[in-house]
Amino acid sequence: DLVGRMDTNPRQAIEATFGPGRPAVAERADKRLLEVNAELDRQSADPLAPIWNGALLVYDSYVQTWVRGEGIAVPGNTAR
Repeated sequence: DLVGRMDTNPRQAIEATFGPGRPAVAERADKRLLEVNAELDRQSADPLAPIWNGALLVYDSYVQTWVRGEGIAVPGNTAR
């Protein structure tokens, strides 16, 4: 059922409502969704000061090797 799918697919709902063409609307919507995601990520950041930032080696079972995991942060405890 196309109508039912449109209700749960934000891209289709946005395209059907705004803009002169699907590609332009999709591009604007994607850009805005990335902005919203970045803001949500920023606002949900751990409020505690990090005690360590860096990279760790983590095992990737799919390729069966160790890979470098970048951007790891360990929050500190400021409530001492």
